[in-house]
Formats: sequence, structure tokens, C-alpha cells
Amino acid sequence: MSKPFYLERGVAFYITNVCNLTCSECQSFSNYSFKGLYEFNYDLYSQWSEKLAFGKGGFAIVGGEPTLHPRLKEWMIGLRKLWPDSPAEIATNGTYLHKCKDLHKLCADYNYKLDIAVHAKHFRHDLAKNIIKAVGGNCRIEKFHDDGLSLRTNLGVHLRIKNYEYHHKSMIKNSETFEFHDNNPVEAYNKCPVKNCYHMVDGKIYKCGPLARIEDFLEQHKKEVPKLIKEYTPVTLDNISNDLLKMSLTGGVIKQCSLCSVQNENVYYVAQLKNSYQLKTRSKEAS
Repeated sequence: MSKPFYLERGVAFYITNVCNLTCSECQSFSNYSFKGLYEFNYDLYSQWSEKLAFGKGGFAIVGGEPTLHPRLKEWMIGLRKLWPDSPAEIATNGTYLHKCKDLHKLCADYNYKLDIAVHAKHFRHDLAKNIIKAVGGNCRIEKFHDDGLSLRTNLGVHLRIKNYEYHHKSMIKNSETFEFHDNNPVEAYNKCPVKNCYHMVDGKIYKCGPLARIEDFLEQHKKEVPKLIKEYTPVTLDNISNDLLKMSLTGGVIKQCSLCSVQNENVYYVAQLKNSYQLKTRSKEAS
């Protein structure tokens, strides 16, 4: 067996489009109607585990909001079995932690960190109560950061809570027409904060998260998929090679970078919780 390709920054496993928040400039397009989820396929990802090794970046389980996936447990256990020694985390907005059954114990048993992004100041009070409910109220402060703090629970689970009220502009320039940016790809790449955030979606690796889900998003909204997006080829088990991985993932600028903003300043999120009817409807559609 050939030596696995080593990704220092790791990979984000994207498991669901569904989210219980709507945030302007969302990189997962959850501020629009976006349904669908992905199931864990052990046979598929076991083949990937033979070809990929992760560095200190490890792997993350992301969405949408991953705690809304009804079979999150299968993803957590399955990925940990395949990459037993890699750092692992669940990237969450934290607002559903207290409703996600046994999540605290699962994180402890399978060595997952909870990376909690606070998307709006008006969530903070309820979010704090939800976190306490989720972990049983027994945790200690480990470290303060410029943008948040780290906690450790009585079961040893690391919680990283960070303010996340600003982000780079979405690749969708006009929310009514779904028009994209048309910029110099080099300039856009240089301004991009997620240029090396590789995403695994349905067994394919994409250079960035927005590019990984935009085609599915446009098709759901019955919008034409631009030729430039169709021309992008993700890395799959069929076309994988060390040279292709290096070129596709660590090779820098790609022409699809032109679809993104060149704005240097991050913009403020306008974040709201979806109502229960919206959430139930979207979850039913996604199942």
C-alpha cells in the first residue's frame, strides 16, 4: 500500500445542509432554503483512510449545523475508527447542543472537541444555558482568548467558545438573482480566509467549502449552474494521486476563486434563529 497523502490542515467532513440559524453571508448558504444531508458510508471512507493522513489540523464534522443530523453518532464513531489518532472536533453554533442526545458522552468516549461559534450577541445568554445543560454544568475555564475562551468539562471534553460575528462575504453577490462575483482570481485568493479549508462532501474533496456545495444549492433553487462551477473537478477515489492532491489542494489559486469577493474587511453577520416550524420542515425534507 502506498504511503498516505499528508494534509497538515486536515479536512472538514460536511454532513448536512440543514441549519437552525439564518446568518447573512453564510458560507454554507443556510440563510436560504437549503435541504439535504449525507450518510456515513464506512466502506467509502475506509478507502479514504488508506490514502489520507491528517496533521495537527485533524478533521472536523461540519454543516449546516451538524448537531441537527439525526445520525451524527454514526459519523462520530465511524470517523474516529478510521482516523483513531487524529485531533477531531465538531464545529457547531451551540444552540442545539442540549437537545443532541448523549453528545457530551460521545465526545468524551471518542475524543472530540466542541468548537462553538457564537454568531450573535443576542444568543449569548441562551447559548450559555444550553451549553451548561449539554455538559451537566460541571466545567472549568482553561484559557481566555482574544475572541473567546476554552473550557474543560468533568468528562474531559474541550469546549472552544469563540465570537464569530464577522466573516468574509459570501460568493453570492446578489441574493435575488444569485449573481456571483467576477474578480481577479489571484486577488480573491489572497483575500480569502478559507483558502485552505478542504471539505469532504459525499466522498469527494473540494478545495473550499462554498465551492463544495454551491452546485447542489443552485440546482435545488432551479438556477442555472455557471460553466465555471461545472468545470471544477473535486478529488475522488477514482482520480486520486499524490500529484493531483498536491495540485488540487495545496496548489494555490484556481480559476473558480474569481467567483468570490476581494473585500479585505470581514462583514457583520445578521443572525437569527429559525422558528420551530421552519426547522421541523427543513429537517423532514432532509431526512
